[in-house]
Amino acid sequence: MDRITAKRRDIEAQLERDQKEVSSLKASLDRTKQLTDNMVGILDSFENRLQKLDDTIRPVHKETVHLTRLQENVGKAMKALDRVIELYHVASSVEAHIREGPSGNVDGYLKQMARVTSALEFFSENNPHSVELATLKSLSELGRDMLSREFRNLLNRHSKAVPVATLMDMLITLEEDLPPLEHLPEKVMEDLSAIARWLAGPGHSSDFMNIYAQIRSSQVSRSLQGLKEAYKPAASGQSLKHKQSTGVGGTKDTPQKRAGPRRSTQRRSSRVFLEVTASAQKGVCPDPTDFMADESLEGTSLFMHHSSLFLKLMQSEKTLMQCIIAPGYHERIFENLVQIPMDFLIASGEVKDSD
Repeated sequence: MDRITAKRRDIEAQLERDQKEVSSLKASLDRTKQLTDNMVGILDSFENRLQKLDDTIRPVHKETVHLTRLQENVGKAMKALDRVIELYHVASSVEAHIREGPSGNVDGYLKQMARVTSALEFFSENNPHSVELATLKSLSELGRDMLSREFRNLLNRHSKAVPVATLMDMLITLEEDLPPLEHLPEKVMEDLSAIARWLAGPGHSSDFMNIYAQIRSSQVSRSLQGLKEAYKPAASGQSLKHKQSTGVGGTKDTPQKRAGPRRSTQRRSSRVFLEVTASAQKGVCPDPTDFMADESLEGTSLFMHHSSLFLKLMQSEKTLMQCIIAPGYHERIFENLVQIPMDFLIASGEVKDSD
C-alpha cells in the first residue's frame, strides 16, 4: 500500500508541475500575440502614412519635372533668341573689319567672313526679304574681293624668280639629290592655302585660280629668262667662232648657205622638244648629258638645258601648288601655269634655230 501511495503522490506532483508549465506557456503565447497585434497595428499605420506621403509627393514631383522641362525649353529658346539677335548684329559688328581687309591677319578675317556666311544662310532661309540679307550679301562680295586681292598681293609680294646660281646647281645636280626649292615662306603658304580654301567654297569665285597660275607662271618664265641671260655671253662667243670657221657672216663675195643648217637645227630642236614633252607626261626630268652625247643633237645643248630646267621647275611648282590649292583644281591651274613658260621654251628653241 505504501508503495502505491508514494507512486500516486509522485504522479500528482508531476501533473502539478506540468500544469504550471502549461500555464506559463499559455501566458507567453498571449503576450506574443499581443506584441504581434501591436506590430501589425504599427505597420498598418506606417503603411497608411506612406500612402498619404506618396499621395502628397507625387503631384509635387510631376510638377517639378514639368517645371524642369519648361526651364530647359526656355533655356533653349533663349539661346536660339540670342543667336538670332547676334545674327542681326553681324553686319554692323564686322563691317569695319571686312572693309579694312585681311592684311596681316588672314585667320581673323576668315573668322569674320565665316560669321557673315552663317548670317547669310540664316536670313536666306528664314527672312529672304530682310534688309540685313542685302547688307550681308554686299559685305560677302566685298570680303571675297578683299581676299582675292590679298591672295594676289601675297603671291606678288613673295614670289621671286629662282636665282641663276640656284638654276645652275639644278642643272648639274641629279633629280634625287635636289633639295626642295623654297618658293614662299611657310606662313605665307598657310595664309594662301586658307584663302584658297575659302575662295573655292560653295558659291564663291574661282578667279583665284587664274591669279595663281598667272603669277607663278610669270615667275617660272623670269627664272628661265635669267638663265637665258646668263648663257648669252658664252653662246655669243661660240656663235662667233662658228661663223668664222664656216665663213658664215663674212664678206659679200663669200657664198652663204644657211637654209640647210637651219632646217637641220630645227629638226634637232624638235626632237629634243618631243623628248622633253614625253618626259613631262611621265613626270620625270631628262638628263641633259644624255642628249648632248648624241652627235645628231649637236647645237641643241642650250635648248636642252632650258628644257630640263623647265621640267624641274614645273615639278617644284606642282609640289607648291599641292600645298596651297585644293586637289580638285590642280589640273586646271597647272595647265594654265605651264602655258607661258612652255611658250617661252618653244620661243627659245626657235631663236636658237635662227642663229
